[in-house]
Amino acid sequence: METVVSKRFLFLVVSAVLALPSLTAARTIRIVQTNAAGDNIHLVDPATNKVVAEITGIEVNHGAAVAPDGSRFYFSNEADHTLDVVSGKTLRVTHKIALSG
Repeated sequence: METVVSKRFLFLVVSAVLALPSLTAARTIRIVQTNAAGDNIHLVDPATNKVVAEITGIEVNHGAAVAPDGSRFYFSNEADHTLDVVSGKTLRVTHKIALSG
């Protein structure tokens, strides 16, 4: 019984140590500010309150979502009735998904 408990404890400790680098890795946090009156979206650094990037070319945008890993942004494009997918690296539209309406 004691051996089973020791193995489980060791497994938990090793798992925690292996997960530690991913938990402590620096994460980039950005505020996404859409502009329904134009075609640009600003990314703001909340630590400095400064615009650090701009995504352009998405007309009448307002709905926004970000992939959990930050690799993609999603914006509704009212002018084209599409959901525009933007690369997190290049900040350029990579796909347009047609929406109804």
